[in-house]
Amino acid sequence: MNDTHYSIDVHKKHLEELKDLYKALVKIAEISREHDIMID
Repeated sequence: MNDTHYSIDVHKKHLEELKDLYKALVKIAEISREHDIMID
């Protein structure tokens, strides 16, 4: 996403779900990067 910063409003009751989603997306990015390195 380059250097673009985003701001979102999240209701407190959804904060833990959002944290879990963020962790999952970071893990997917790491696996994807590792996969790209293995292929090259």
